[in-house]
Amino acid sequence: TCRKIFLFIQNLVAGLKNLNAETCFILSTEAAAAADCCARVVSSRGGTCDFSSVAYTFLSEAFLSYESGITDSKMQVSTITTMIGTLLTCKSFNMSDYETLITKVTQYAARLLKKNDQCKMVMLCSHLFYTYDDGENSYKNSQRALECLQRSLKVADMCVSSSPGDLQLFVDI
Repeated sequence: TCRKIFLFIQNLVAGLKNLNAETCFILSTEAAAAADCCARVVSSRGGTCDFSSVAYTFLSEAFLSYESGITDSKMQVSTITTMIGTLLTCKSFNMSDYETLITKVTQYAARLLKKNDQCKMVMLCSHLFYTYDDGENSYKNSQRALECLQRSLKVADMCVSSSPGDLQLFVDI
């Protein structure tokens, strides 16, 4: 069954975690997206198998890989962008799981060392708090989206005051 395949993939990724965190991260996010797709297919056909918990587990594993093994600043930006993209495509999570995941990604973005990267990533995280899906699984928290944008503006202001060449940050926001 699909569930057994996902458990096998989870075991493979867990074994790979100590060897190569980047590859583990990529495989975990792709497996999470696949599990979410399975969850949507099963729910549309009236099935009861809970693949959203599998997707949540894979994303948790990806977050652990990020925390433990990805230290290069360029790679951190790339992985946070991947996290945001994956979360925007996943539609099967319940609201509390989704809030937990997007809050964690926003925290990662806010902790980046380079301020201009921090500004861009927090700005991208604002999209997570107000999804544009018209379905029943849309998530709309305009206050948190506004907080992300305000934080981005504050960081952009600090960046521009130290380096006027970073004016592009305001245009992006």
